[in-house]
This record gives sequence, structure tokens and C-alpha cells, in this order.
Amino acid sequence: MKYKITALDRIVYTGVILLSGIIASVIGRYIAVMILSAILNILPSVNKLLWNTFGFAFTLIVPIICTEVCLYFYLSKILPQKYFPSEDPHVYQKMMLILSLPGEITRFLICLPTLGFINSTGIFNPTPTDLFDQLWIKMTGRYEAVRQDVDYILLDYVGYSLCYILYFAVHMIFLMLIFKHIWNKAKTEYENTQLMYHTDR
Repeated sequence: MKYKITALDRIVYTGVILLSGIIASVIGRYIAVMILSAILNILPSVNKLLWNTFGFAFTLIVPIICTEVCLYFYLSKILPQKYFPSEDPHVYQKMMLILSLPGEITRFLICLPTLGFINSTGIFNPTPTDLFDQLWIKMTGRYEAVRQDVDYILLDYVGYSLCYILYFAVHMIFLMLIFKHIWNKAKTEYENTQLMYHTDR
């Protein structure tokens, strides 16, 4: 079976996913901070531990949502053009992997050398950086060594990779749902078009 995904499609997807990461880093984080500040003004006496946990989770979720929204708008433009009738119920999943994996791997390789430093290549994907900064290097006591002294060891790369894999699993679930929605919508439109064609005849 020939999937209608070209090398140019993969290159464009890579550009879109990198751009969506920048948007998530800038706009997504700004939105999260503004909302959290407004909530804190309303509930100034909230438990500190509860607030820190909620704030950390919220700052993870909002950039992810920003990324997925950007991808949705992009995929809703190109994916219907790639639709073809198939008996394979998993065809959209295969299309998703063929289109997205090269770009996703590229983004990881770009972020890895700086361990997702947000003022450098980490701007392309803020969520693994937040996971790594708030969980891994604080628990291992290497925050100053990594973020101030830029003194990386193998364990730091392992930790960042694990945080990235955790993010990647969540991201791919969202991406699969987006593909499924757009693919099924394109399928319905195709079937309606075929029905109208046969009716007119």
C-alpha cells in the first residue's frame, strides 16, 4: 500500500513541530503564568505544597495544549488531501508515524545537546525541560552543575532522555487522537462525495 507522504511533507512537519515548540515556550508559558497569578490573587492562602504541585502540572499542560493546537491546524489542512479509502482500521496510525517520526526524532536530537536549556535549543520543546529541571536534576542535586556550570555527565543525558520519552508518550497519544479525528472527518466527506456522485448518475 502506498501512503501519500512525501519527503517534503516530512520536512514541513519538522518545521511546524519546531515552530509549535517555540510558540509553546513563549505564549504557552506566558498564558500559564498569567492564569496561575490570577488564581493566586483569588486564593492567596492556598496550601503551598498543593499550589506548587498544581502550578507545576499546569505549566506542563498548557505548553502541550499549545503544541497540539498548532499541529491540529496544520494537519487539518494537509491530512484530508492525503486521505484514501482503505480497509485497514489502523491506516491513520501508520500515516501518523510515517509523517511525524522523522520530525519528532529531529526535535529530540536538537534539544538533547543542551539538555533542553530553555534559552537555547530547549525552546523547541519546553515540557521535557520542565520535567527535567523540576524533577530529575533537583532530585539528583545537580541543578547548579547542569544549569549554571554547564557541567554535563552521562547520567544527565539519561535523565533528560527519560523525561523526553515520558513527554513523547503523552504527545503521541494526543497526536494519534488528532490524526484519528481528521482522518475520520476526511473519510466521511469522501463517502458523502461518492454517494452524491452515484446519486447524480
